Amino acid sequence: AAWNEFRSLFFMTGTFLIGKNSMPIIGIRYYESMDAAEESGIDIPEPEGADAFIAFIGEEPRKKALELTSKLRREGLSIAMDPMGRNMKGQFKYADRLNARYTIVIGDDELAAGEVTMKEMATSSQSRVAFDDIENILFEV
Repeated sequence: AAWNEFRSLFFMTGTFLIGKNSMPIIGIRYYESMDAAEESGIDIPEPEGADAFIAFIGEEPRKKALELTSKLRREGLSIAMDPMGRNMKGQFKYADRLNARYTIVIGDDELAAGEVTMKEMATSSQSRVAFDDIENILFEV
């Protein structure tokens, strides 16, 4: 009986219709889960922000952003990118919501110069940084 109560609080199952086809789905009811955890006295820490968010504009910068994201994640860093194809302003808002320490901007100008623009989100200070120096800066803190 306890499992059924747990399951009813935390999991939803059903089907998602795509045209004439359906696909089974499973999801989590986040707010009820959080309420249940709090009522049970479970301390849920605030999630830590990403080490960096990589913003890009254009196809070639997107490829470089994917390459850089993969490299930095292999080094153990928490790196996020925009999954929705937002404009630059939208990407910065998303980076802020993720509480990223830095936003790394890659555009055509940055690619041509072999650099990125790194913005420290807490202070809004930004500077141009060589691709090879990004990792060192992210590991400094």
